[in-house]
Amino acid sequence: MGDPTDRFFESIRNNVDEDTTDTGTSDDAPADLRTSMEIDLETAFEGAERRLQFERPQPCPACDGTGQPSDGDAGQCPECEGDGQTTEVMNTPLGRVEQDQTCPQCDGSGVVDDAGHCLDCGGDGRVREKDELTIQIPAGIEDGQTLRMDGEGVSNPDGPDSDLYIEIAVADHELFRRDGADLHRAVTVPPTELRAGGSVEVETLNGTLRLHLPPETDAGETLRVEGRGMPKLRSQGRGDLYVTVRADEEAQPTARAPTNIPTGPDVPIEYNDLSMGDRIGSGGNADVVRAMVSTDDGEIPLAVKRPHLDGTVHAETVDRIVDEAETWDKLDDHDHVVSVVDYGSTPLPWIGMEYMDGGHLGERAGAIPTDQALWTALGIAEAVHHAHRRGVAHLDLKPENVLFRTVDGAWDVPKVADWGLSTHLLDHSDGVDGLSPKYAAPEQFDDDWGTMDDVTDIYQLGAVLYELFTGQPPFDAGAPDPDRFDGSSPDPRSVGDVPDPIADVVTTAMAPDRSERYDSVVYVRDRIREAYRER
Repeated sequence: MGDPTDRFFESIRNNVDEDTTDTGTSDDAPADLRTSMEIDLETAFEGAERRLQFERPQPCPACDGTGQPSDGDAGQCPECEGDGQTTEVMNTPLGRVEQDQTCPQCDGSGVVDDAGHCLDCGGDGRVREKDELTIQIPAGIEDGQTLRMDGEGVSNPDGPDSDLYIEIAVADHELFRRDGADLHRAVTVPPTELRAGGSVEVETLNGTLRLHLPPETDAGETLRVEGRGMPKLRSQGRGDLYVTVRADEEAQPTARAPTNIPTGPDVPIEYNDLSMGDRIGSGGNADVVRAMVSTDDGEIPLAVKRPHLDGTVHAETVDRIVDEAETWDKLDDHDHVVSVVDYGSTPLPWIGMEYMDGGHLGERAGAIPTDQALWTALGIAEAVHHAHRRGVAHLDLKPENVLFRTVDGAWDVPKVADWGLSTHLLDHSDGVDGLSPKYAAPEQFDDDWGTMDDVTDIYQLGAVLYELFTGQPPFDAGAPDPDRFDGSSPDPRSVGDVPDPIADVVTTAMAPDRSERYDSVVYVRDRIREAYRER
């Protein structure tokens, strides 16, 4: 049968019937043998050994492949008595004439059993016998491709045996449609989840994945999942999976707040243990990249924050990232704060964080169903309250710093990240480098409004809630209008359908005058909790 790796594949462009044969390379060489085998898509994906049953032509044992009958089977022709010729007598005007001719009964052979052919093979010299072979189906084989088995065709006593060609037919699959190395399938989700975004479980040929749905996904839109298609037969890697999202008008969202909130892995790591991947974020003087780390439980994804690598890393940058890591590490024992897995300063400053696979709040704002939006707001407020109890103010709360972790069968979990601008409440920060103007409090632009502290976070939390429920920021980007803080607080009800309790929280939290805001984020949290429980 030969080594499976020595077999090659050819495309079958025309329909080939089972067991058809080709003309050999010479008059004496036997033709190649062809047959077919049907497999399912899972076998084509994984590759497997299969037993092939087929009929193989073999030399006829009765006539040793000659096609002629044996002496015992050959009978003398009674017409010509074995002579092969008969004499015909004709009467003519000239008299009686005799003429010899080939015996019409035995065709001149002198025998009459099947006109001189072997009874077993009908004169062909070969008979078909059932045979079996173990076939190695390679992963990635396509419908219509053919396996060639060297020397497994028709036997040839005078030279090499011919080859066996096995045409592979891949059966249609109930879920997947194949296009080369790519796979296509559809999933149905409730229309509300198409509008709000979220995630959906998708069954693939090698397990289940959770597909992130961006907000305002259109029914019929196709999302690409890289590397989850079929193995590529003649190259490394896999094709892609294309998932078409369909709206199911009768389906109702079943997800609710998760009972168990996932956190980051509890494993010590070194920077050199990390396998760095693509950049997933950037800001200020640092990048965030996706990384993998090997553990006893397998490969685990992390998000790693580190300085830009396109220039000199200054001591100030090192101190800033390490300070952020130390502050963040004191806060990450809360369900709604992104976990710090480990951090260090060599060979460069870095922070290894829980990998948040659900995007950020800015991608979903305004499209989350009200119940889930209230629960999301409550989680953010609880994270800020947790930090304040530890004596830390964030000072850069914005939708892009609220990340989501997907949870099977439940709402995605919001967690607050990026504590790079945070300050201890016993200190008074007077710097504004790196803040986000759309969400910044008045005192972050002008100290005539007061100092930056936990009350600053209350203002920013109000701005985040404004965008969470309306889908747009309270102010435009860029430098603030000088008159921006001279009037009253922005009312989210003027631009969206916002529950009154939340609108009241926003207008109070975003009061330009610090004395008119809530004294503590506890009040914000409690108002949101009441609104959520009343739903």
